[in-house]
Amino acid sequence: MNKNKAFSLMEVIVSVFILILVLIPSVKLNIQQIKTYSKIRNADSELHFFTSLNNYLKAENITNSHLDFNSYTDFIKTFNNFGNSFQNLKNKNFNLIIDMEKIEVDFSNRKEKANLIKVEYRGDKKIYKNTLLKFEE
Repeated sequence: MNKNKAFSLMEVIVSVFILILVLIPSVKLNIQQIKTYSKIRNADSELHFFTSLNNYLKAENITNSHLDFNSYTDFIKTFNNFGNSFQNLKNKNFNLIIDMEKIEVDFSNRKEKANLIKVEYRGDKKIYKNTLLKFEE
């Protein structure tokens, strides 16, 4: 063989073989990570929706005392601020109940008016329930 060549054919073959041996498990691991991440993201989307809804209800003034939604499309008609944020909930089981009750909270030195908001969401995977207390200004 010529001594001026940078690499011999055998060195190139061995290097490519080692590279392939290293890359195949790495690619398999990356594919598995992507699958796991998408499963987590899908399961987490319902919780993210419920958290966003709770934050929205704390910030906005809702006038209806009882709201019942059996699909995401019905929900969007009333709460159009959510828009296309949770499109993945469109084709899933969706049951949302929001009950609001006006109450008076009795502190030792004063009484404050407040809204007691009960939220229940039933999705594909879990049932989320929460009770919010929102004081009137």
